[in-house]
Amino acid sequence: MSQVSIISVTETFTVKGIIKKLQEFGMEVESISATDEAIERTVENTAVYIIMANDSAANMVGVIDDHKDVFTAHCEHVLLIGTKNDSKIFENYLSFNEGWEFFERPIDVSELVTKTQRIMEEENTFEKKPCILIVDDDITYCEMIRGWLKDFFRVRMANSGVNAITWLANNHADLILLDYEMPITSGPKVLEMLRSEEETANIPVLFLTGVGDKASITRVLSLKPNGYLLKSIKKKDLIEQVSRFLIEGQ
Repeated sequence: MSQVSIISVTETFTVKGIIKKLQEFGMEVESISATDEAIERTVENTAVYIIMANDSAANMVGVIDDHKDVFTAHCEHVLLIGTKNDSKIFENYLSFNEGWEFFERPIDVSELVTKTQRIMEEENTFEKKPCILIVDDDITYCEMIRGWLKDFFRVRMANSGVNAITWLANNHADLILLDYEMPITSGPKVLEMLRSEEETANIPVLFLTGVGDKASITRVLSLKPNGYLLKSIKKKDLIEQVSRFLIEGQ
């Protein structure tokens, strides 16, 4: 079950009140500290992060900035509670997240609960959509492709082969879009690792390649992926091809 995680320096009376109200509406809620360990522990189960800014808000931005991947690849929904000044401080660190919203203190708890409840209901519907994992060391490219696909599929990102394998240890993907050329652990190596494990052996993999000459494509296909896509593909064509592949399985 997806949960709401409230990030705060200390569990204040206000935080406790918000937790109680969210729980009354049947939501699973956890209060966590603004630390790497706490965020990483909750990332796989969190649908909404609520950041409670206070006098120590400036001390939290570094942790938020260090976990951009958490708030894009794993969780789009970030709700910031604080002053207008807090909003300005955090804006540069949350602007990469399309789903972030600001609630000014003193907080209208009913408004916050209504927003959170709506997100959770959307997440329950969202979970029924096919999941696509994009694996590419180019984060800018990853985010562009994610932006193209996110209205139609659940999209997750990994910026390395190792991160992809780690994510797949606890999650399922219906399709993997895998960069052919990556440093350290290349696309072919990742494909080999996927095929060697029973849990991931049957996940369809489409290589993403930046070169389209015959020799390069022959080399890509010799590794027996389920297919390939050129990185120069247009948005409309990508959506159509991915949709067709998931429906027809080819």
